[in-house]
Amino acid sequence: GNCYCHVLHNSVKHGNNHLLFDVEAAILKIYSQFCRSSVRSQELGKYFEFVDQEQIVMKYI
Repeated sequence: GNCYCHVLHNSVKHGNNHLLFDVEAAILKIYSQFCRSSVRSQELGKYFEFVDQEQIVMKYI
């Protein structure tokens, strides 16, 4: 495909096969780092306020 979405999708799909680490495992470790500690969650919330971004909590299903 020639549209930017298809180019990006294909790049990520093929690039993911060459990574030397497990992306899903890394994301789960980051999630567990913040979900298990209210202090860390509050600090993360302060950071989102500082960078003026909306904090969206995503859960692993």
